[in-house]
Amino acid sequence: MIGKRVVGWMWAAAIAVLGAVSGIGVAQADGPRPWEMYFQAPISPIAERFHEFHGFLLVLITLITLFVAALLALAYFLLQRRDAGGK
Repeated sequence: MIGKRVVGWMWAAAIAVLGAVSGIGVAQADGPRPWEMYFQAPISPIAERFHEFHGFLLVLITLITLFVAALLALAYFLLQRRDAGGK
C-alpha cells in the first residue's frame, strides 16, 4: 500500500519536472513595467473576457457607489430640513 503511494508520488514528481523543464503550460506574457496600473496585454480569449468583465465590474461598482452617495445626501438634507422645522 505504501509502495504504491511512493510510486505514485514519484510519477507525479517526474511529470512535474518534465513539464517545468519543457515549458509546457507556461504563459508567455509581457513583464510588469514601472508605474504600470492596469493588467498586462491579454494573450488568450479567456484573459480578454476577464478584462472585459473587470471593466464591467468597475462601471457597476461606480454606479452603485454614486447611487448610495446620492441616497446618503438625500437622507442628510431631508433630516436637516426636518430638524430645522421646515417641511
